[in-house]
Amino acid sequence: MLNTQIATLNRQVGVETQSVYDLRTNIDTDDAQIAQIQSRYNAAQQEADARARAIYMAGPANSLTTLLTSSSLTDFIDKTQLWEVAAQLDARVIIRSSRLRQALVTEQQALSASKAALVAKEGSLAARADVGRSALTVNAQLT
Repeated sequence: MLNTQIATLNRQVGVETQSVYDLRTNIDTDDAQIAQIQSRYNAAQQEADARARAIYMAGPANSLTTLLTSSSLTDFIDKTQLWEVAAQLDARVIIRSSRLRQALVTEQQALSASKAALVAKEGSLAARADVGRSALTVNAQLT
C-alpha cells in the first residue's frame, strides 16, 4: 500500500515538475515579448517626442502665418488640408505610442502572474518531494 502511495506521489511530482517547466517557458516567452514591445514603444515614444518638439518649436503662429500668406483661395484650402493631414499623422503617432504602452503594461502583468504561479508551483513541488522522501525513508525502515 505504501509503495502504491509513493508511486502516486512520484507521478504527481512528475506532473508538477512539468508544470514548473511550462511556467518557466511561459516566463521566458513573456520576457521576450516584453523586450520586443519595449523596443517598439521606445521608438514610438521618441517619434512622438520629436514631433511634439517640432510642433512646439514651430509655434502656433507658424501655422497661422502659413495659412495667411496663401496666394489664393485654392492655395489656402491646400495648406489647410496639409495641416489637417499633419495633425492626423501626429494623432496616429500618439495613439500608437499609447497602445504600445498599454500592451507593455498588459504583458508585464501577465509576467507577474506567471512568476507568482511559478513560485506557488515550486513550493508545492518542494512539499511533495519532501513527503516523497519521507515516505521512502519510512518504507526503507519498514522493509
